[in-house]
Amino acid sequence: MPTTRHLLVEFNATKAKEFFMSEAFFTPNSKSLHKALEALADHKILLPRERLLTLIQELEAGEVKYPQSYSLAHALRCLGQNRHADDLKLLESLVTHNEERVAQGAADGLLAYYSLDGFSERIWDAERKSGFTSLTLEQRHWIAVSMFDGEVNNGGLSQYFFNSSGDYWREALGGLEAMGAGERAAILKEAVAKFRAEAPSQNREHRQDQLAKLARKDDALFDALESRYYASKEVIDVLMTKYVIKNAPAFK
Repeated sequence: MPTTRHLLVEFNATKAKEFFMSEAFFTPNSKSLHKALEALADHKILLPRERLLTLIQELEAGEVKYPQSYSLAHALRCLGQNRHADDLKLLESLVTHNEERVAQGAADGLLAYYSLDGFSERIWDAERKSGFTSLTLEQRHWIAVSMFDGEVNNGGLSQYFFNSSGDYWREALGGLEAMGAGERAAILKEAVAKFRAEAPSQNREHRQDQLAKLARKDDALFDALESRYYASKEVIDVLMTKYVIKNAPAFK
């Protein structure tokens, strides 16, 4: 559901921009700044670059926690939409920020800089219309990793292999390796090894039977692997974004 700020931008983008960039509002201390920046970025309303750079500097100088971390993230996204070459170094440096939300904001800024924002909707639409096998290798990697990470974070490795997403574990493993997510790739390899000589079937029903047999022998089958996955410091969203940028032609 659109927020009040989104509705204001949709109703009158010029007035919304003036209001959100007023001295009282456009400040690191504003508790609503992150929501305003998000609305402006979502509607691709270009903000003055120098004002953004000053705001980013001020946000970085303070304690980067919520809501400041979200404000900084959305400011970086807005900065990327300006597509100014001098900002590239700053965005690239902040994708390794220790605050995950800021790192993702910098990655989103890079996507905007390279005109790749909105790529995910295009890829998912292509997958729904034409099927997984119709996608390029890079697109299959991205979707398979996205499904893998989402399933594991939602319900663990058993859920992943039980659901249809598990049909694409080979592509997920290849994608994790290609993205530089070595720790998470190793976890998936070890999970696959639990199936022993017979790898997880790409047929969902057969794989569910395999999983059931393993679970009857060990009801804590994936517990240790899942604990390692949840404790991993690899920021998968950022690694996925960097992979998209590296392979930009496949995602435009």
